[in-house]
Amino acid sequence: MSNEHLSGFLQNVAKLRHARTGRSSSWDQSGKNQDYWVIPPGEEIVLADLIGPGCVTHLWMTQFCRRLIGPGLIDPVAGSYVAPVFEIHNALGVTWEEPDPFYYRKVILKIFWDEQEQPSVLAPLGDFFCIGHSIPGNFSSLPITVSCKPEERHRFGGSAALNCYFPMPFQKRAKIVLENQNDVPYGQYFYIDYELYREPLAEPLACFHAHWRRENPCAGWAPGLQVNSPEVNLPHLDAAGNYVVLETTGRGHYVGCNLSVAHFQGSWWGEGDEMIFIDEDTWPPSLHGTGSEDYFNHAWGMQDNAFLMNGSALHESIIPGYQVSYRFHLADAIHFAKRIAVTVEHGHANHLADDWSSTAYWYQTLPSPIKSIPPVGDRLPTSPSKIGLSPDRNAASDLLFSDDQRAALKTARERFSRYKAIREEHLDRKIERTRQYSRQNIEQAKALRVRYDQEERT
Repeated sequence: MSNEHLSGFLQNVAKLRHARTGRSSSWDQSGKNQDYWVIPPGEEIVLADLIGPGCVTHLWMTQFCRRLIGPGLIDPVAGSYVAPVFEIHNALGVTWEEPDPFYYRKVILKIFWDEQEQPSVLAPLGDFFCIGHSIPGNFSSLPITVSCKPEERHRFGGSAALNCYFPMPFQKRAKIVLENQNDVPYGQYFYIDYELYREPLAEPLACFHAHWRRENPCAGWAPGLQVNSPEVNLPHLDAAGNYVVLETTGRGHYVGCNLSVAHFQGSWWGEGDEMIFIDEDTWPPSLHGTGSEDYFNHAWGMQDNAFLMNGSALHESIIPGYQVSYRFHLADAIHFAKRIAVTVEHGHANHLADDWSSTAYWYQTLPSPIKSIPPVGDRLPTSPSKIGLSPDRNAASDLLFSDDQRAALKTARERFSRYKAIREEHLDRKIERTRQYSRQNIEQAKALRVRYDQEERT
């Protein structure tokens, strides 16, 4: 009897398949416990380079980025090669460093399929995982989850565990890269779980894509007018001026997005209809909605709920002015044969001028469309800037101090200089080891492919 009836979503778990499971991760290949890689500023590091046919089945990541303010009491060498357990409040005087608040937007995730030179996935690391505004919160959807400790939740740059379960099939090759566009290094833990197959995947193959974009501000014609006021209730019978979540050509299906809005008017950022144009659509589009919260399958505004297919990854009642919403079309994918344009009004008739950014997720045949991403300075969240601190911030006014005070400042600067030099020396060693482990991960993936192919012949 065949297993043809085992074709449902959960029934597939019971079906035997010819596949080999593998993993590329950041584990400490020396056998010790420094299980994270250090990604240097201004560089790309290859996390995985896999030989197909195969499918990436799961991404797990957690990361940290801390700026050193001054010398701590913990030996910078002794603490360098174990888990980074420096989650100690600066007030205790043991450490003196702070998280980079916006590094989720400064690190770029790129994924390349087959032998393409352009990435099919191009998004800031945080926004790919629905961390909008660089502010993580706990939520659980079917394809993406984020989990934070209470003290890390709902703050800029808080540490979090990130998971992605979108299946990502590839025919020849899968290369997953992180680029650190920050000016300081940061630490990255990761798992990349995948399957290898003996037979090529059926063509045409729809490959996974994701792209981030932003309008800050959106071109609103009356941002000072309140949402739902009679003055903004004008007819809008086209998509001119709409925020564009996704526009691409080819054959495939759109499977969702996340949308981050920074709105400080004190009213409501929504009421904008989604308008999704497919193939030869003119007006009206194939899909026309009734309001932003309706597209995200909520009502009367966005609620602080996170469901399998829709919800709030960050709700504006928690941090006023900031909202992150998501909608996944896994059971109701939107198919296109030639082109698709996913657009949303920013306020009814596009009257609001808020900061909008989004990550679109879709599958389509190769070649991938050529997409770009704004420079790092244009990606930073809308928020008050922080003033940096350092032991020598009072150096210009040293003459106003007593001899003892000047001596204390001099000692602090000297201790910071020694501490920083030792720390940077060992950071350089860890960066070189990261490069080495990246090369070893690539070779180990090649070896697994060879072993799997040899097993077929024997």
